[in-house]
Amino acid sequence: DGSTVASVAGLISKCELLKNQGNESFKAGDWETATLVYDDAIGRMTSAAAMEALREATPVPDTATPLLVSLYTNAAACHIKRENWQKAADAGNAALMLDDTSTKARFRRGLARSKLGNYEEAKADLAAVVRKDPQNREARAALEANSAALKEHASSQRAMFSKAFAGPSLYADEEAKRQAA
Repeated sequence: DGSTVASVAGLISKCELLKNQGNESFKAGDWETATLVYDDAIGRMTSAAAMEALREATPVPDTATPLLVSLYTNAAACHIKRENWQKAADAGNAALMLDDTSTKARFRRGLARSKLGNYEEAKADLAAVVRKDPQNREARAALEANSAALKEHASSQRAMFSKAFAGPSLYADEEAKRQAA
């Protein structure tokens, strides 16, 4: 249907403009505005009506999916700048569900996961980025920082457990009361 194709083309065009506006806000350091603009474009592209239209009239080549991946990835960058770690991880997940080869999405999700304390998951993401792009200094540094945090976390867990199981018995108070009686 020609009208569906036209509406999809219009949607993609509008969302490209929104992406460009978001990019300008991001470059200017206005991450809040950039986030709002990217979220607006994502909302437009993932609405029920848009999804139906896209299913019916996906242009060849598919320009909607790469645009949506880019919007999610850019939103993740904004959330990282604003230290909204869970939202950054969620945006990275959404991008990777559409394109599991997106290095940017995997890197940003890895950063967010590390900040959330999900060190093993972060390690998997960041190591995958480093394997794909060994020259990526930012990814290598993030992987090293995550590895150090993972070691620290494991060490503190061991200390906590050894302390919990060392010293007087959990029932020491009850045993003392019985002996006194």
